Amino acid sequence: MIYSLYPLLKVVSGISLHPIVHEDNIERNLSIKKGMIVSERVMLELGHYIGRQVAHEVIYENCMKAFDEDRPLLDCLLEDQRVTVDVSEAKLREILDPEKYTGSSAKLVDCVLDKYKDFL
Repeated sequence: MIYSLYPLLKVVSGISLHPIVHEDNIERNLSIKKGMIVSERVMLELGHYIGRQVAHEVIYENCMKAFDEDRPLLDCLLEDQRVTVDVSEAKLREILDPEKYTGSSAKLVDCVLDKYKDFL
């Protein structure tokens, strides 16, 4: 298995570990989706209150409304009593913050780096 990684490691060894990050592009790309990029997180959180299937339907309907009306998902969710009866505006804003929704990505990257640190 190690030998099969050799060509890949040879290719990636020339990649800079300090990539150029265009924060303005990140912000622009996130704003294009108007909050829908983290709709899964909202659905999972809302599922704790109203059940998974109902939460799925609520989020689907609100995402479609946000898309059709070219509005932020937050605005649509705040108008939906099925959401606001259990979740405050402050909590919704927190849930919809993409910076707070990285899932297990950091842990996965650390695991891969630990496993292959001798090859890098």
